[in-house]
Amino acid sequence: NLEESAVREFLGKKIVLVGYLGPSSEDKHYTPLRSKIKFQGTEPDTYGIVIIANAIRTLLEYYAEE
Repeated sequence: NLEESAVREFLGKKIVLVGYLGPSSEDKHYTPLRSKIKFQGTEPDTYGIVIIANAIRTLLEYYAEE
C-alpha cells in the first residue's frame, strides 16, 4: 500500500507521542518545577505527555553520549 509505505518512510525511526494537552487538569501532574517557579493556585503544573517526552529526551541524550 502506497499510503502505508509513505507513512513508514516519514516516521521511520522517530518516536511519536500522542497525549492530552487541554485546558483542564485532566492529565496534569505536580513536578519539581513547581518549587522553582511561583505558580498561582494549587493546580498541577505539567501535562503527563510532556513529562514522558522529557524522559525520552533525557534517555536519548544520555545514550547518544556513549
